[in-house]
Amino acid sequence: FFLDYVVMDRLLMESAMDIAGRVAEQSYAPMDDLASLRATCLLMHRVCNTAKVGQCIPLRQVLQRQGF
Repeated sequence: FFLDYVVMDRLLMESAMDIAGRVAEQSYAPMDDLASLRATCLLMHRVCNTAKVGQCIPLRQVLQRQGF
């Protein structure tokens, strides 16, 4: 039973990271959208703070929109 829980938790985390990464890649305002996702629940807060999701943020696009 415990092993099933661990496997499901890991699958959920990986799926959530894929979703958050796609939001970051395809969003017009990825930082705002990730902040909104982060505020929804503890799981999404953890997911949005992972390196995998951070690597999906199009930094050049974000910086250009901010005038840099």
